[in-house]
Amino acid sequence: MDLSLLKELYEKGLYVFVDTFSDWKEAVACACQPLIQKGYIDSGYVDGIYKNVEKNGFYIFIAPHICIPHCGAYESVQKNCLSFMKCNSPVLGDPDEPDMAAELFFVIAAENEGKHLEEIQRLAEMLENEKIIAALLSLQNEQDFVKLLYGNECLLSETCE
Repeated sequence: MDLSLLKELYEKGLYVFVDTFSDWKEAVACACQPLIQKGYIDSGYVDGIYKNVEKNGFYIFIAPHICIPHCGAYESVQKNCLSFMKCNSPVLGDPDEPDMAAELFFVIAAENEGKHLEEIQRLAEMLENEKIIAALLSLQNEQDFVKLLYGNECLLSETCE
């Protein structure tokens, strides 16, 4: 079970846990905050995501439970980066697709399209693992996150009782 990407995000402080949001825009803005605080992106990146969703639809809600906010506002990116946010209540994007609400947010920002695709591929490899998704959905707070990453690999094992 490869949790190296999540461990990297934890160690860099690129994560946040939140109970609920009033709408998807608020959720995206919060998910971007760790990257803004580190100086990896500026607020123009958040605006770029909003504009792309308004133009292209809710493409960032890629699967039930999973949202990957990203856009091509490369000028707002100072460093290739990724952040993780867990929301304890599902966030609805498209009201016509309630089953696509998300609790897991992974913001991807890259300095150019090639790096953007590399980051998406890296994340996709992790998200293909249903056990990792289930474990992430079960998290309620930072303490649970630490336990998953460092203390209790049992959450991901079929042999645990």
